[in-house]
Amino acid sequence: MKKRLLAGLMAMAMVICTFANVTPASAATLTAKQYLNKMEKAVAKVKSYETTTTTAQDATVSGETMNTTAVAKQIVFADPVKIKYVTTTKIKGAGLDSKSKTTTYVTQTKKGKLMSYTSTDGGKYVKMDMTGMLDELTGINMDGYSDVKIEKKNVKLNKTNTVQIAARIKGEDLGAIMDAAFSAIGQDDGMTIDFSALKSVNATIWIDKKTYLPVKVTTEMTDFINSYMTALLQAAGAEDGEDLEMSYSKAVSTATYSNFNNATKFTIPKACK
Repeated sequence: MKKRLLAGLMAMAMVICTFANVTPASAATLTAKQYLNKMEKAVAKVKSYETTTTTAQDATVSGETMNTTAVAKQIVFADPVKIKYVTTTKIKGAGLDSKSKTTTYVTQTKKGKLMSYTSTDGGKYVKMDMTGMLDELTGINMDGYSDVKIEKKNVKLNKTNTVQIAARIKGEDLGAIMDAAFSAIGQDDGMTIDFSALKSVNATIWIDKKTYLPVKVTTEMTDFINSYMTALLQAAGAEDGEDLEMSYSKAVSTATYSNFNNATKFTIPKACK
């Protein structure tokens, strides 16, 4: 039971990093806001794009060290929605040693509903209604950045001239987004979490100065993960998790964007019905 709880918590931590790397649309300071507003307008016109997100987490669980890495590659088409998401995850330590590959396809029905089909390690596709997560799955927009400022006006990144912006995501805001997302897919288990004590996430955004599209987003969320897991274990109140102590020394995620309006075409497998 404890290993299952631990695996579930680690998976949730990876999901949190994925949501945190979605690029927000609002800002606080005028100059940075101008850049982000232009980015929001540019993104709204995007028909397709690709991302590669690399997440690394180091944790100590009941005195044992555990390392988790995940590389997620995503292809998104906006209208109608069609997504391919392939994630390779490795977990080692604290009694766990695993490697898994998850492939998810998301399609939009004529009535606008979003249906996902997920296969782990080549297994049978599991169907789920994801309609409540439309914004999280398809957008590069998420309100919630604060304390926004320009760190560097000119940065050469991937042969692109960018502006580097630093920002903060309030833990309470991100926690609420996570809660809504898990509720939308029926994974909240009826738990009530106090988001007010959650720590903030620090983010860095690089924006193409010519197109105003995002190039890269990095989030440092060690403090947030620690506070979220503490709140989650308290809310769960499970006997098997009462003596489970978890602390993260590292939780960093980086997403790079590419192939705007020229994403790789793919076909939804026949098995996804």
